Amino acid sequence: MSKEALTRVRNAETEAAAIRDKANADAQVMLEANEKACAAEAEQQLTDTAAEWKEKLQSVQEKAARLIELSRESAGDEAQQIREQAEGKMPEAVKVIMREMYRSCQ
Repeated sequence: MSKEALTRVRNAETEAAAIRDKANADAQVMLEANEKACAAEAEQQLTDTAAEWKEKLQSVQEKAARLIELSRESAGDEAQQIREQAEGKMPEAVKVIMREMYRSCQ
């Protein structure tokens, strides 16, 4: 092989090494940029999901509070009905108790 051919091969090898190094450097820059973009997107997704679940939790808490209030109102109405029934039977109950006391005293 001639000296000129060897020089061309060495120059081509040097040029190829420079192209490879630049490609590696460009790939590293692209990789880092992609990692940053993915991290930012993941952080945004996490923030969005947390906000969405916070809204859903608030909605469930409001529904639960309404159900509790309805339950209390229903229980209060039922208690009032029982009270009214008991008060309606009170005079008869007093008579029965008085009769039993009167009989036990004889």
